[in-house]
Amino acid sequence: MPKISILVPSYNHQKYVGAFIESALAQSFEDFELIIVDDASTDGNVEEILKYKDERIILIKHPYNRGINAGLNTAFKKSQSPVVIFIASDDLLEHHALEQIHLAHQNRELVVAYTKLTPIDENNQVIPQALYGYLDMKLLSREEFIWTTFLQRNVFVSPGMSVKRKFLSKIMPLPCAMMNYQDYLLHIELMKFGEITVLPERIVRYRLPLAISNNASSPNEATFWRECLETEALLDAFLSYDDIEFLERTFAREIASSGVRPYRETLPFFFGVMALFSPVQVRKFWGYHQIMKFYNSKNGQEILHEKYGFTFAHFLKLTKFFTGVQQ
Repeated sequence: MPKISILVPSYNHQKYVGAFIESALAQSFEDFELIIVDDASTDGNVEEILKYKDERIILIKHPYNRGINAGLNTAFKKSQSPVVIFIASDDLLEHHALEQIHLAHQNRELVVAYTKLTPIDENNQVIPQALYGYLDMKLLSREEFIWTTFLQRNVFVSPGMSVKRKFLSKIMPLPCAMMNYQDYLLHIELMKFGEITVLPERIVRYRLPLAISNNASSPNEATFWRECLETEALLDAFLSYDDIEFLERTFAREIASSGVRPYRETLPFFFGVMALFSPVQVRKFWGYHQIMKFYNSKNGQEILHEKYGFTFAHFLKLTKFFTGVQQ
């Protein structure tokens, strides 16, 4: 059994996939399997992959286009290793990437390891003006990670992330309908299990979406609306967080301001109130909807009155989070 499985969704990357495969085959750490899932490409992607004859390469072809998560699900089902890496077929691995990942996962408590990224253009040249922004991922406390990803934005980078199989198995298969937030959702699910780290070296060269005009993550109006439409499903994943002491530490300021602390029986309402503190309007909408649903649920009004003294008059005042006007 190989020690590392590299899972690679690939779609219309004829121009880039060869360079990626070469970066994988040139690794200083050689005990791996490379599972590439072609998602019904319409260019010469498959032909490029087939040029490389190495027993560690496994090519799987989807009969029709199914999306990134479907590719990862297919690759994971085929994989065998205790450590799994996610990377796209238009990115590149630095020579010691797998060696660094293997060393990191000797820590038995580690769930997932991330890496800072080096941005490249379509000709594999480093883009200095992009150094480094969001690609320069910071190691935060678990509380800070969750507070920020819930209330504000995604602070994780996905290319080159590595996960212990025993944790990943708990959340597979991944939902296939998520597009722009498919990796964001994955980070939320993995944070529940424990320790996270960010590797000190930049071990992945990441091709910026700006360099590929038809990339689904390129900043444009369609991407904006996909992200808005996916936000509610994304935030729903937090509803399974039920470590009360951890939540109290994470949202201490919001709890002090609102007077709403978490109880196991009121977690949807609690997260709804916490979301009202977000600066992002669509997250506030999600929060208000959670409060509405809990208030309308069986015994919801009685539970909220018992735990928080919450009444319909308080419900009416929640619009202050949207208008800034006290009622």
